[in-house]
Amino acid sequence: MSVGRLSRTRAVLVVTGAAVVAAACGGHGSHKAAATSGTTPSASTAPSAAPSAVASTGPSTTPPAVTTTKAVKPKPGPAANPLTGSSSKAKGPVVVIKVDNSESARPLQKGLSKAAIVVQELVEGGDTRYMAIYDNPAHFEVGPVRSARPTDLQILKPFGKVVLGFSGANSGVLAQVHAANVAPVSQEERGGAYVTEGRRPVAYNFYTWPDTLVSHATKPDPGVPDVGLRFGAQPGGKPFPALHVNFNHYSHADATWDASAKVWRLSQGGTPMNLADGTRVGAANIIVQFVHVHAGGYVDVLGNNSPDSVVVGNGEALILRDGKLLHKRWTRPTSSAATRYVDDKGNDIKLAPGQTWIMMVPIGAVVS
Repeated sequence: MSVGRLSRTRAVLVVTGAAVVAAACGGHGSHKAAATSGTTPSASTAPSAAPSAVASTGPSTTPPAVTTTKAVKPKPGPAANPLTGSSSKAKGPVVVIKVDNSESARPLQKGLSKAAIVVQELVEGGDTRYMAIYDNPAHFEVGPVRSARPTDLQILKPFGKVVLGFSGANSGVLAQVHAANVAPVSQEERGGAYVTEGRRPVAYNFYTWPDTLVSHATKPDPGVPDVGLRFGAQPGGKPFPALHVNFNHYSHADATWDASAKVWRLSQGGTPMNLADGTRVGAANIIVQFVHVHAGGYVDVLGNNSPDSVVVGNGEALILRDGKLLHKRWTRPTSSAATRYVDDKGNDIKLAPGQTWIMMVPIGAVVS
């Protein structure tokens, strides 16, 4: 598909609380509800390969010279909890659960407010879906659980061997999941880790518990790794009380700054994100990460292509914290490297401690 190019000129984003970043982008097909949660291989397009890592040089055989230069100041490391900035150490392992965000799923969603990070990405038919990432797995319900996608595996590489909970995937995606460095616990293969709570036309309502997934997983990495996020005070930014993101003509999300609670209150499709227990979702940080989105290698049973987001490389990023917006950049040179959010000089942008919501938005999408 054709995607427009987001201008790097800072003047393009007029930050007044009703700013618009707009560029031409390719149209998405009309929304169609998937009949099943899996997809089937497409004969058209295969995902592009990630850039190869830069080879390191070997040790020098020349004795080192004695110098009197000043020591280089190390960059600040991650907080005790590298996913939330909390001073309390996260115990891990990291648990990742795919959560449905179709219109019929929203009144049924559980557990999203307890996630350290939520990644929102495009799937087939114009919908978006979540990866809820948990740092301290405990016994609370999460769902409705839906299927994995190849983009998930690319996003998760820097997290190490995480526990991945999902329901439904075609044989091609399943093969990629089992070949990846994750500990998969799917509903089809580990049904005892899930419970069914009714059915909608598009899917069963499967729910699970992070600690239960851990008990069914095979040797996930312990602890919580540094994934490139940095937390603390961040100068600059412009007052920006409300955000509107059009992923495409069908899916859009909003965030409004709640000064009393110091969080961004999220809405999806014009409806406030109230979970099944009445909890209103609020994130300390919103990151809009502009990415190339192209036709993936699979389609669903209705012929809707499952798109892939390119998450290796670099591009524009909008970072919202403390009721302010910063227009910065994201960079990830290799698939094994962590994604960093930086200014034009390469300095890390600090996030506010708490939940971070990352929206993988197509380049050219309208954001205001």
